[in-house]
Amino acid sequence: MVVVTPYGIRDLRIGNEFLPWESIAEISAEEYRGHETIVLTPSPALRRQLCAIPSLARGAQDGRIVIRSEGLATDFDTLLHACRDCHAASSAHTALQQEDERGPQSFAVQVS
Repeated sequence: MVVVTPYGIRDLRIGNEFLPWESIAEISAEEYRGHETIVLTPSPALRRQLCAIPSLARGAQDGRIVIRSEGLATDFDTLLHACRDCHAASSAHTALQQEDERGPQSFAVQVS
């Protein structure tokens, strides 16, 4: 079972760890052993922690987390789009939240 929420993702076939979208740098699609997979590229902070999480380390390849599509009740494209949409929304929310905390990151200057 793979759980995708606006806050993160969990593949219970790999382990019980919940990965917040903010800990995922990139989401890509690849073919692995004849099957489509979703590949999560962890942020540098999560990459350092992968060794300490045995279940995720087993599910990792080249420092990336691989989510296999076979055996799931939904099709690959639906899962991929859900992951990308939630990741993008989380990134946008995080950017807006940071802007609120730091103030706007741009400014306007009137030209005379």
